[in-house]
Amino acid sequence: MNSFTTEDLQVLAKFPFTDPRWKTKFLIGGLLHLAGYIIPFIPIMFVYGYCAQMMRQIIVEKRDPFMPEWDNWEKFLQDGLKITGVTLIYSLPGLIFFCGGYGLFAATIIGAGAASENLSRDSAPLTALVPLLGMASWLGGFGLGMVLMLVGLAFLPVAVGHVIATDQFSAAFRVREWWSIFRANLSGYVITYVLMFGFWMALSFAIQILYFTVIFCCLLPFVMAPVMMYTMIIASVLFAQAYQVGAQKLALLATTA
Repeated sequence: MNSFTTEDLQVLAKFPFTDPRWKTKFLIGGLLHLAGYIIPFIPIMFVYGYCAQMMRQIIVEKRDPFMPEWDNWEKFLQDGLKITGVTLIYSLPGLIFFCGGYGLFAATIIGAGAASENLSRDSAPLTALVPLLGMASWLGGFGLGMVLMLVGLAFLPVAVGHVIATDQFSAAFRVREWWSIFRANLSGYVITYVLMFGFWMALSFAIQILYFTVIFCCLLPFVMAPVMMYTMIIASVLFAQAYQVGAQKLALLATTA
């Protein structure tokens, strides 16, 4: 994927709706998304596994993308658990700094409040300085956590692609292996990031419009469920194609070396 034409984008956007059973497949995926609002993690793991099956069609089976049937729930759950685990681990450094910065801020506020009752007036400026230090810790932790989170999420798609290609959870952390694939098709991944960012911006704008009306605001979860399912399908296909092209380029370089 070195280039992406308007025609390619139209074909990609329309392909889920060419399936004769697309309504049923979208309905099941949407209901799982809705269930995720009530039951944490488990319903969305099946959706992750479903998207992993779509990526496997492209990466392993070398087939054109299509929406599989919802008939292999055990495999969906297995793949979903792997992807969830990889996502959590890649997000962990950022989450640690997020939580750590907030924890320091809360601790300084509580500590300053307790200390102010026992300190003299001469110590009041020092007591007032402690919350500022806590605020600085929180902002620093938030900023560093955001950077680490973005870095982790940037490399998450190729790591997940490597898990699917090898059918091994540990493959996500063999950085030297998937880095070569990522570097071989860097332009393809950049294009995919740009396309997904544009899609999310358009989606965010649409959501803001829905908030202006009370009726649509109440229906927002029901609207978002199929939209999120569609987004995950498109993202899975795009990143699977980027991984496949990168692997092909790497193999070609190895044969010509």
